[in-house]
Amino acid sequence: MKKNKLVYAFAIILAFGSCKKTMNVAPLVEQEMYASPFAGSNVAAFIEGTGTKAAFDRPYSMVVDDSGNLFVADGNTNGGNSRIRKVTPEGVTTTFAGGVIGSLDGTGTSAQFGDGGNVLTIDAQNNLYLADQQNSCIRKITPSGVVSTVAGAPGRANIDGPVATAGIKFLSPADITIDPANNIYFLDIKGIRKVSSTGIVSTPFPIASSNTFGPIATATIANPTGITSDKAGNIYVATRPVNQSVVVKIGIDGIVSLYAGGPMDYNVNVQGPAARFGQLRTLSTDKSGNIYLVDAVYRTYLKIAADRFLSPLAGVPSKPLPSVLFGQGGPAFDVYFLDVQDIAIAPDGTIYVMENIPSSIRKIKLVDKATTPPTQAEIDKATWNKPGTWK
Repeated sequence: MKKNKLVYAFAIILAFGSCKKTMNVAPLVEQEMYASPFAGSNVAAFIEGTGTKAAFDRPYSMVVDDSGNLFVADGNTNGGNSRIRKVTPEGVTTTFAGGVIGSLDGTGTSAQFGDGGNVLTIDAQNNLYLADQQNSCIRKITPSGVVSTVAGAPGRANIDGPVATAGIKFLSPADITIDPANNIYFLDIKGIRKVSSTGIVSTPFPIASSNTFGPIATATIANPTGITSDKAGNIYVATRPVNQSVVVKIGIDGIVSLYAGGPMDYNVNVQGPAARFGQLRTLSTDKSGNIYLVDAVYRTYLKIAADRFLSPLAGVPSKPLPSVLFGQGGPAFDVYFLDVQDIAIAPDGTIYVMENIPSSIRKIKLVDKATTPPTQAEIDKATWNKPGTWK
């Protein structure tokens, strides 16, 4: 895939002596998206530590707080990793909450979560909300590590009403988001369900066989696979009707519409309905209204800008999987991913991407790339008609 580069400097300084020009040229500096190993050893285990010396066990979800700390819902393939891990911007991984399989509220490591497949979201006050799949409940974790149950309970499913009696049964894979008004939306076998800020559980979108658009009261959403919300309160849902993969927008204006996508395929650098991708696993948004996609079929990470333009973000579209090394660093468009799982965006624009099977997290940032300065012939060609170049 052709690299996208942002050229941000082409400085030419002119100094004049008598009637002849003298030119000093600053180097041409470019930027490119670069992926580098950040946390995790590419081996499923439980190890606290820094960078690639730490280990996760099939991590499933992650979010970033206002200070740039990552919170990771770690798995439990080998036992003992049913916990929330914290990774600082410097890559130091520690346990934030949980550690033993169970269902127990408490503080820090005294709390207990279910066994794997758990999904995180975060609110404006940096409270975490966990879709605890095995325990069929939503848990809240404060910035100080206090864990409580918001809604649901083990063995209680598909019941709308007050949180004290409501029941939940998450879809697998699950997903969860919270809007600016602190309403929680999550994917349930019953449909897209909502926990209002006043503590009422409802099902605004029951499971349907197809997507239909229009007013919320009559719209339907089929086979949701991911959900997120933006700072205005719009909800975006990844859906997979038969042979299709689309992102649906549930607007604050009460209208449900097609945001991007169509028949399942791969077509990027296009807008809205012309966009094509495979099965989407989860969605994330940033403060500018960009939406980030995790494409499980083509093993890539994608971005939909606020104008609905779809562009590649990282990964070589690979179907079927090639025989290459995984977990390596390199230009973002040149690296391969094995099992794309989640994506999170830090306040400073740093992007973190998670792989489930390699149990690792990579960091993607714009980096400077020095290149060869332009030749004198290129400079002369570019400036031939400017007064400063006349002899």
